[in-house]
Amino acid sequence: MNIEQYNISIQSLIEKISNEIQKGLKITSIVPVPRGGYYPAIKISQALGIPISMQVTNPLDLVVDDLCD
Repeated sequence: MNIEQYNISIQSLIEKISNEIQKGLKITSIVPVPRGGYYPAIKISQALGIPISMQVTNPLDLVVDDLCD
């Protein structure tokens, strides 16, 4: 996957998360997994206006990583 495909994938996730928020999903903050999760977490945070936190403190926190096995 190249960077363009990576960004397209992140944008697709942003749209899916946004749709779920419109349906009532509550997300208190976005928690990136160190190293791989920062880039997508920042993109999601900026697009949706959800703050980033460095640790999970609430069951409504969204944990973000860049791996999909």
